[in-house]
Amino acid sequence: MLSNQHTRIIIFGAARSASTFCFHSLVKGKISSDNRFDNDFNLLRSGGEPFRLNEKENLQTFNNWPSDNWIAKLHLLDLLNLQDIDLAHKFIQRANYKLLLLRRNLLQATLSMCISVYKNQWVNDLDTREVSIPKQLFIDMLHQQWRTVLHLIGRNDWNIEYDRIMYTEDIPNDPNTLYEIATGELPNNIVNEIEMSPNKNNIIINIEECKTWYHQHTADLETCKRILLEGEAWQIV
Repeated sequence: MLSNQHTRIIIFGAARSASTFCFHSLVKGKISSDNRFDNDFNLLRSGGEPFRLNEKENLQTFNNWPSDNWIAKLHLLDLLNLQDIDLAHKFIQRANYKLLLLRRNLLQATLSMCISVYKNQWVNDLDTREVSIPKQLFIDMLHQQWRTVLHLIGRNDWNIEYDRIMYTEDIPNDPNTLYEIATGELPNNIVNEIEMSPNKNNIIINIEECKTWYHQHTADLETCKRILLEGEAWQIV
């Protein structure tokens, strides 16, 4: 359970896993309940996907990182960029609480990623316009989402000792409920400006075709002894 003794927090997540919603909920909750977190770094959400620039700027971000009272959200790309400058392990070791957030349903994760990439729409910019997903885009996003699962939990390439693993399917839409689940504390009326995504079934015109592609191409995915993929969802074994 996330407690007051945890002052250096990393949320590890995949794109389209509700990690941004979770990140903003925890930041707002911590700022309102613990004045140590009420600082410019957290108020500006500077910990959200922070290593997305060139090597020089990523190194500068690493060197200027606050020593305490911060919350970060990292996707696989952030870790790979840190690895390029040999700092992934050092940054992970700075945290005293590590939360992993992934979507169990690989098909739904892939569909969500396809919509965002195809429309180029991300946080709070998701309309309900119907689209038809191209086959190659679907296959590429399937492999991308699975690669994240393998890196973060299947092979666990950075040997991260997670304090908690949560799944997108279990994340409530209410940020106050989410904060209570994460910390065991009643929050101070969190208002999260991050919205959950629209229903994919109402957006993707060729969703049945996408499901067919999914079942055709999951056999091409790299296998891992720790992760069992059955049907649309995976689980740790």
